Amino acid sequence: MDIFHITSPTKTNIVQESPWTWKKATSLRGLLPTPPVLPWREFADWIRMADDHNTVWGWIRNGYIPSHKVGKHVMVNVALLTQQLLEKEWLA
Repeated sequence: MDIFHITSPTKTNIVQESPWTWKKATSLRGLLPTPPVLPWREFADWIRMADDHNTVWGWIRNGYIPSHKVGKHVMVNVALLTQQLLEKEWLA
């Protein structure tokens, strides 16, 4: 199998949990596009902070992570966060 051959996903390796997230098999990690927005708790899980939701909520509350309230839901703007991180100059 060459590196450019990608098999199509099947029900056995991708399970849809909600309209916003996808649980991917390890072999497919990184192949699905990043969603532009995520509910804040799902964002915390996505960045592997599931054990510390309070920290992520603090980042949102303090404005470190771009977010927008839609009705009663707080959505993290992943697209804007990605853009901001790509533009930021990291000084060592």
